[in-house]
Amino acid sequence: MLTSPVFSEWYKKPAGLFPVVLLGQAHADELEATTLAVNLSAETAVKQQRSHPDIAASDYRHVQETIDRGTAIKDGDRAMLFVLEDGGFVPVIKSTRTGKGGS
Repeated sequence: MLTSPVFSEWYKKPAGLFPVVLLGQAHADELEATTLAVNLSAETAVKQQRSHPDIAASDYRHVQETIDRGTAIKDGDRAMLFVLEDGGFVPVIKSTRTGKGGS
């Protein structure tokens, strides 16, 4: 989905949530998430575009690989950083209060 025009169009005018990656069960358990799906909210997309205009929609295609192959670092109760040295990307996954990915 992230390499399709659907995500690029959503990223231009974000609204609601867009599923971007899947967490492994162990990481979901650490974050007390009740779903493996990780959604990008419109609010976060807009904030990222404003603060980091260098991040393009096409950059998100690297997020799943970073989570799958990178090093996970717990950052508080509900956040986890994933670092992949060869990619230069540092996705931050945060669990919602409900653990249901935006519900």
